[in-house]
Amino acid sequence: MEEETATNLSNISIPSKEWFSTLKGIQVRKNEIDPLLISLHKIKKEINILEKNLLKQIEIKKQKHNYKEIWLGFDKANDNKSYVTTMSNKQRWCITWVKNREKNIKILKNKFNKVNKMLEVYLNQTK
Repeated sequence: MEEETATNLSNISIPSKEWFSTLKGIQVRKNEIDPLLISLHKIKKEINILEKNLLKQIEIKKQKHNYKEIWLGFDKANDNKSYVTTMSNKQRWCITWVKNREKNIKILKNKFNKVNKMLEVYLNQTK
């Protein structure tokens, strides 16, 4: 496949299946396509886990009248720690989500919005 800049739709050249087996095709896969595919795969798995945990939190909130107070107490109790040990598997996790939890969640929400817009651009460019 010749590498050129398309000036109109009639100049677009779609690579064949065989092209992806050539040196240039393998390099494009390795450097341009695969990193995105791998990232999308990983984030999809993590977002599914996050979604399940958030749904669980919504159910817990419905059952507990002091849900907000529990989180505020947890934040206060862990305010000066550099790590937190989870109760489920005794693993140490960075505590940035406890320190400034609300601020960090807003930052994450903004990143999700930015990535969402970038995905829209990507989808429009690859249709």
